[in-house]
Amino acid sequence: MRFRSAGLIFTVGFAAACGSSPNGTGPRDAGGDDAGPPATDAPADAPPDVPAPVVSFVFTNATTRSLYIQLFGFSGQAYWSLYQAGNHLPVDNTCETCDCRQCPSCAVCGRGLARVKEIAPGASHSWSWDGRIWEVVPNGCRANLACEQDQVIPTGAVLDLGVTYSSSFAVDTTFGADDEFIGPSLVSTATFTNAPGASVEITATQ
Repeated sequence: MRFRSAGLIFTVGFAAACGSSPNGTGPRDAGGDDAGPPATDAPADAPPDVPAPVVSFVFTNATTRSLYIQLFGFSGQAYWSLYQAGNHLPVDNTCETCDCRQCPSCAVCGRGLARVKEIAPGASHSWSWDGRIWEVVPNGCRANLACEQDQVIPTGAVLDLGVTYSSSFAVDTTFGADDEFIGPSLVSTATFTNAPGASVEITATQ
């Protein structure tokens, strides 16, 4: 196992408002939509979705050292998370569980490689959230087959945002591949009110 290090202290600043998930055994996208709002998962004969307002996030490294986030990893390793009144909100539409609207036939993902993302000094990482969460419905498809049902978080909801990061990462070959996992982690949190089209800026300064 080999390490790369870069120390930091994390501070948070917000321009406006707002947004990991259980299930699965293999690495997956560890948080949000890093390339813009997610496309609908509904089959062709399902009622069309009304796109939710996208909340945009930007994390900027204002330090002189590299920072690391778990961009892809095992379930529960998302680099960002949301809580409401202390309850974790499953913001990711995970690939390990069927969408309820696609039952009874749907495809689930296999194992992928765990990967970190290095954020160099002065660089930023952007992602977005469409305002939905994905609740697991036991036996939602059929007996012993759960599914995920989307719900929209209402405007005005008071939410807590957490960002998990590290000053190091390690390469782990336990599963037969060069998986990357962040080192000892820190979590920065902030409370905000959910609002349509909000923009959230998070900056590491030390």
